[in-house]
Amino acid sequence: MTTDQKLMTVKEVSHFLRLSLPETYRLVNSKALTHFRVGPGRGAIRIAEQDVMAFLENRRQGRDMLPREVFSPHRNSKPLKHIQVKK
Repeated sequence: MTTDQKLMTVKEVSHFLRLSLPETYRLVNSKALTHFRVGPGRGAIRIAEQDVMAFLENRRQGRDMLPREVFSPHRNSKPLKHIQVKK
């Protein structure tokens, strides 16, 4: 972590991700969201902005994450046996 990296509170992360505070704490407690504990006892929780972005990137889903060949119209170039083409 660089010295210019912003540390966020759980409440700030919750607001940023548009999640409830309890759901954000669940992510922290399950270690799905990398965090620091700072201070005496269990300490205050701080989360680096880059860790929040990495969390989001690791959970990205959708079309742009799949290999291009999955969307190739000629992927299955063999004709389908059950379809008859009229000439």
